[in-house]
Amino acid sequence: MMLWIIDKVRTALTFSKEENALSIAHIVFKICSIAVIFAASITAKTLLSSIIVLIYPVVITYFTKRAKVLLEALEAVIIPITLLILFTWLLSPEGVFNIFSILRALIIGSRVLAIALTLLIMFTYTNPLAISILLEKCKVPIVLSQSIILTWRLIPLVL
Repeated sequence: MMLWIIDKVRTALTFSKEENALSIAHIVFKICSIAVIFAASITAKTLLSSIIVLIYPVVITYFTKRAKVLLEALEAVIIPITLLILFTWLLSPEGVFNIFSILRALIIGSRVLAIALTLLIMFTYTNPLAISILLEKCKVPIVLSQSIILTWRLIPLVL
C-alpha cells in the first residue's frame, strides 16, 4: 500500500502524456506548492528557516528520482545567486565586517535560491498540454495562454 502511495505521489509530481484527472490535478498541486514556497520564503526570517525552505526542491527531486534536474537547475542559478549574496554582503548598511551583514546575505540568497529552484524544477516536470487544457477551461485568452505555455517550457530549456 505504501509503495502504491509513493508511486501516485511520483506520478503527480512528474508529468504524463495522458489527459485524465490526475494530469490536471498535478498542475493544481504544483501551483499550490509554488504558492506555499513563495509564502514560506517570504516569512523565513532566520538562516535555519530559510535552509528548511531550501530543502523542498531537494525532496521533490528525490521523490521523482531525477537528480539531474536539480543539478541543472543549480547550474542555471548558482552564478546569479552568488552575485546576489556577494553584493548584498558588500552593500549592507552594517558594514562588510559585521556578522549580521553576512547572515542577511545568506538568508536572502537561500530564500531566492529556494524560489528559483522550485520554479525551475516545477517548470521542467509539467506537461504543457495539461497547462493548456487548464487555461482553456479557465477562459484565459489564447494569446496569453500561448505565451504562458511557451514560457513554461522554454525557461528550463534555455537555462
